[in-house]
Amino acid sequence: MSTLITYNGIDYLIPSTGETGWGQEVSSYLIALSDGSLSLEGGNFPLQSEVNFGPNFGIASPYFRSGLDPAADAGVLRLTNTEAVMWRNDTNTGNLALYVQGNQLYFAGSPVGGGGGGSPLTTKGDLFTFTTVNARLPVGLNGTVLVADSSTATGLSWISVPGVSGNVTGFSFTNANGITGIVATPTTTPNLTLSLGAITPTSVAASGTVTGSNISGTNTGDQTITLTGDVTGSGTGSFATTYNGVVPIAKGGTGQTTNNGSLNALLPSQAGNTGKLLQTDGTNATWQPFTGTGTVSTVGAIGTQGVTTNVSNPTTTPVITVGLGAITPTSVAATGTVTGSNLSGTVSGTNTGDQTISLTGDVTGSGTGTFATVLGNTSVTPGSYTLATISVDSKGRITAASSGAPQTITLTGDVTGSGTGTFATTLANTGVVAGTYNNVTVNQKGLAVGGANVAYLTGNENITISGDASGSGTTAIALTLANTTVAAGSYTRASITVDSKGRLTAAATGSSVYNTITVGGMGEAFSATSAINGNIENVSKFTLSGNTLIPKPTNIPSGVAFTATYFITQNASSTVTWFTTIKWKGGTPGMSTGAGVTDIYTLSTFDAGSNWYATAIQGII
Repeated sequence: MSTLITYNGIDYLIPSTGETGWGQEVSSYLIALSDGSLSLEGGNFPLQSEVNFGPNFGIASPYFRSGLDPAADAGVLRLTNTEAVMWRNDTNTGNLALYVQGNQLYFAGSPVGGGGGGSPLTTKGDLFTFTTVNARLPVGLNGTVLVADSSTATGLSWISVPGVSGNVTGFSFTNANGITGIVATPTTTPNLTLSLGAITPTSVAASGTVTGSNISGTNTGDQTITLTGDVTGSGTGSFATTYNGVVPIAKGGTGQTTNNGSLNALLPSQAGNTGKLLQTDGTNATWQPFTGTGTVSTVGAIGTQGVTTNVSNPTTTPVITVGLGAITPTSVAATGTVTGSNLSGTVSGTNTGDQTISLTGDVTGSGTGTFATVLGNTSVTPGSYTLATISVDSKGRITAASSGAPQTITLTGDVTGSGTGTFATTLANTGVVAGTYNNVTVNQKGLAVGGANVAYLTGNENITISGDASGSGTTAIALTLANTTVAAGSYTRASITVDSKGRLTAAATGSSVYNTITVGGMGEAFSATSAINGNIENVSKFTLSGNTLIPKPTNIPSGVAFTATYFITQNASSTVTWFTTIKWKGGTPGMSTGAGVTDIYTLSTFDAGSNWYATAIQGII
């Protein structure tokens, strides 16, 4: 009785002893064994699925070589410089790759050791940097600092900082909050002169008298304060104010609402001035290169308008201490509470706090916040006075009052009349005849001194239009849109140029959305220019003429899903090798065999090509 044997998916009947008619079956089986078995001579042996040797034994071999060229020519595991060894991560959610990039070994995206097979660092304090390869940045001198420097290979450099250690090579002062400074001989023997303008401290705690205008603090009493302009509000004691907008630079602000924006608004433009210092010529401040032309031997400071100064270590590491005595600024614009005694001047802002105020003199009273006040009596008898004659003292109080007789008023000029109390007036005539006019002449007093009736346009006026649209006529006008340089016609996969008015100024038909290529020979496959370009295509159609390598698509858009499709037509029994980072269900599939057979492979990515997910439809004739 014959025995059914299946080899590489094909059934063969092997006859028993004494049977006849077995020659063809046995011959076919022996031929299949010869074609489908690995020979001692080696050679190409493409598997159609993974080989599982069971749980007890593996493969013993001097080395294992990649199927791609060129692979390493020594070692147990011999790979090309584009392949990786993969392990599963601890959470079993992804792969960890060991691979080579340049001459640097990487594991899980991080370099292992230094470039070129070892660390470039040689000295304590060296920095691991990068030029076109991993590089060493030697440690800097004591007291220097690391700054960005685009002129160096690593983009970094060590520089000395004035005032940190060593000799002072230059000195400058930045004006702020109403304090201005002028530096004399900044590179030799700098001397700082300070002065006060419109200072803006967070608070002022004076031990003496504060005088001036726009003093803010705690207002008490019954005085009604009304604010207009940029800041509005009205009330007595404490009342709310509203600032109308952002304070511009012209009014002592910055015109900005953020710290960084405020600083940038006051400084000269910082664009293109990296590493430069701010310098003043006494009138204007500019950015200057960080270079010194001399050595500062000593630093001094001068205070004015109540500003005190003290310089410690003036010849080595100068430190300037600035203090305030009896200051005399032109104004005080505090953002916090102003405290002190004998506050005088014009008060604005929001009043807060529990300060006890005691009033003496013409107005008396005492309390915190809001309290009652009493105005002292004068010698005037309370009552009503008509046409009064009054006397007012230097404080605006009435010290004497008496009733007077009605005064006769006489008006002359454009308006005439005479009388006491209420009387009739007469407006002088201008000479214009009373009537209705469509054209009048008015003098500086608003009086009509001339009048006439002017005829308006009648009939249909001819209108001419020119420019991008042109035409001419009366009432209804036909317009013609000017031609552009674009040839009229249809464009597919068009590349177009649009001007500011939305008109096409250039148009051209785009290229094919897929590649049609014949490839053969390992590594021949695609050139750098024949790989799928995600900017213009997502389909590649080609015919094999030998074993080939399929490269990774380029220019994959980020933030969206992208699919690349390969139509691969077999010449006979050629194989393809796919680029790495592709995830196949059940492992990488083999190619269908037989001339003219087409396999369709669909690769999708959701992370700009870092990982690909693939499916295959095979054996289409």
